[in-house]
Amino acid sequence: MKKEVIFLLIACSFSLFSMSQDVSDVWIIKGKDIGSGIIFTPQDYIKKELNYSNLFVTAKENSEVISPISGKVETLDYSYYNTLSYSSTYDIPEINDSLKPLEKDRKIREIIANNQKLTPSRISVLLSIKDEKGRVYRFLGIRPFKFFKTGDKIRKGETIGYVGYSYHSVEAPSIMFSVDYKGKPVDPMGIFGLTTTFLPSSKKIKRPSSYKFSKSELLKDFIVFKNSLEESHPGLYDYISKKELDSVFDSVEKRLKNSMTSHQFKASLMGVLKEIRDSHTNIISKKNPSRKITYPPVLFGVTNDSVIVYATHPDYKQYLNKRIVRIDQKDVKNLIFKIRKLVYGGDGYINTVEKRILLFDFWKYYHFISSEDGTDELSLEFSDGSRQNFTYVQTTLKSYEPNYQHYSANSNFYVSNFKNSTYLLDINTFELTDKDIDSIGRFIKSVNELESSKLIIDVRDNLGGEVNNIERLYSFIATAPFSVTQYQKVNSNTTYQSFKHSLNIPQNHVLFENYRYSGNKNEYILAQDNFPTIKPNTEINFKGDVYLLINEFSQSASTIFPALFFKQKRGVIIGRETGSTYYQMNALKFNRVHLKHTGLELRIPLVKVVFDEDVDKDIPWGRGVIPDYIVSLQYEAFLKETDPIISKALFLIESKNTSFQERGHLTSVLILVLVLCIIFFKKFFVQ
Repeated sequence: MKKEVIFLLIACSFSLFSMSQDVSDVWIIKGKDIGSGIIFTPQDYIKKELNYSNLFVTAKENSEVISPISGKVETLDYSYYNTLSYSSTYDIPEINDSLKPLEKDRKIREIIANNQKLTPSRISVLLSIKDEKGRVYRFLGIRPFKFFKTGDKIRKGETIGYVGYSYHSVEAPSIMFSVDYKGKPVDPMGIFGLTTTFLPSSKKIKRPSSYKFSKSELLKDFIVFKNSLEESHPGLYDYISKKELDSVFDSVEKRLKNSMTSHQFKASLMGVLKEIRDSHTNIISKKNPSRKITYPPVLFGVTNDSVIVYATHPDYKQYLNKRIVRIDQKDVKNLIFKIRKLVYGGDGYINTVEKRILLFDFWKYYHFISSEDGTDELSLEFSDGSRQNFTYVQTTLKSYEPNYQHYSANSNFYVSNFKNSTYLLDINTFELTDKDIDSIGRFIKSVNELESSKLIIDVRDNLGGEVNNIERLYSFIATAPFSVTQYQKVNSNTTYQSFKHSLNIPQNHVLFENYRYSGNKNEYILAQDNFPTIKPNTEINFKGDVYLLINEFSQSASTIFPALFFKQKRGVIIGRETGSTYYQMNALKFNRVHLKHTGLELRIPLVKVVFDEDVDKDIPWGRGVIPDYIVSLQYEAFLKETDPIISKALFLIESKNTSFQERGHLTSVLILVLVLCIIFFKKFFVQ
């Protein structure tokens, strides 16, 4: 399947990250001096195209490419760059693994080129290496020395490939080298101590958060917001009618008669997104890097329509579990009503996400609507009549007690062993490396070899990742062949007008030319025969009992795993309803629409992925995967430092074991009684 990968290279978004302390003494071409072979640097023009942040280095074809840093392989993809800011990557087709890397590479490029009508030499490996500080180094134009797996360790000076061709506008064999940090381009020359041509972001006018935009500015941004949604969102009217949404748009537009701050305007747009009910549609503010991150010393949220302090900084433990009645002299009931209108994040008719957000993030939303003057002061009045003023502190949420983030972890996954041959696999993300999946496979295989083993799989607070990783992992427990997608739908198979406001898609670009018109207005379909059917893994396939733990933050692609689990009736599901729907999802490709006056960004999914059109009697349409055993969200459980969902799973396992033992004892007694009856019958009645 073709996947579009988009790199934001807009000049105004550049971020200069100082790398002078990490100057490398290794050049990317083996045996060559640092700086040799450079043909294009940042701010050069390649034909008529401005090169913002890449370094192009030429060398003889098949010269060795080495890594200037140590790190881990993050990606290895086959790519073709349409422009310097937009590329396509392609899944690697199945090829005989016995072939040598360069021969395998040649065949892969020929297959992709034939399918995509491209020149084979201009398709190349894009290898990304991430260092321990989070900087990502990208090498395009590589011919593979070996087919690295994601997660493989790379040492500084290690050979990573051979020189091929990087970009269609560069005639010579070359490597296109770039660096980014947290998604922002970084100087690719500074790492080598070279005099740089890279330009950081230009200085912009910094307005205080209290600055009010004019009616004209707000209206222009709102029109772009509205038109972009109506043109390109594939599920805009799934959970609200066009008439109802038009009414919402009208009411927001009427409020724009007066000037507004960016906060106020964003709050109005958030109210629209709440009505659309799509967790992948977001409105994003540009962060102020100069503003220190601070938190109130007491964290408070909504439970049973009351506001409770559920965690505190260590010096404020006396306020834990106290009920708040007024915040900055405002009645909490009015605040709950106001903030509830802003809270979005769950798909369809799912309400578990809103409940979770109101409980643990109510204090964040209050700060959002009240912090236009930049103050970090808070006044609370409690139900016992006491009042206290608080000053925000610079700290981390990990320092609060109790730590309610039970399910967060630094690792992508971890495993552990409970008693009674019960094992836990906790998957925190599906953004897994090949090494991760290999490790999980070995773990499941080892558990499968044990007698009467049970497996708990935990995908709570897992916000998604790659679908192909889910397919690979589910094949380890699947009982029959399965497919994830029935079909995909978009609104157009030509370009979109909203791309002219896009931060990540070139204007007039065509994304979905292989989608076919369905006969319905604004509906273009990619049919099921474009998606694979996956068979259970023949080498690793767990046969025992499986217990799956889910909650409201099992979202996006992380709803697919429990959906497959539910379809195949693979085991017992415990926890709370997933945050994304069982039947469909808007995702995959996104348009980042820039609202240029207020600086906000609208993130719109462009593809609706339909997983199942047949409504199951146990899951109403528009709902998430619903557990067999529901464990409701209660903040008291966090105060006790317990995990009620895992406790429920262990209870069910223990109950089943006990039930089996009791049935076993009963069977033995019945057999004994039967034997005695036969003996008695023979002795007294058979002559």
